[in-house]
Amino acid sequence: MASTYCLIIEGALPTSALDALRRRFGDVRVQAAGARSLIQCSVTDQPGLRGLLAQVWDVGGVVLVLAAVPDSTDQELS
Repeated sequence: MASTYCLIIEGALPTSALDALRRRFGDVRVQAAGARSLIQCSVTDQPGLRGLLAQVWDVGGVVLVLAAVPDSTDQELS
């Protein structure tokens, strides 16, 4: 099952990097917010999450915040 993650990064990623993220992860949403950008996408597993971070880091992106977005269908843990 995939999980959705939000990353807040400094500045903006190059268009080529965003295109590469979309090719690898599909529906990647990006929103500029002043001197920061919000990236939200679905990742299937921990290696995929590491791949997402590596792609951001490889183009000089500075990750300020990484957060899992709760799925509204998640069950409470007992």
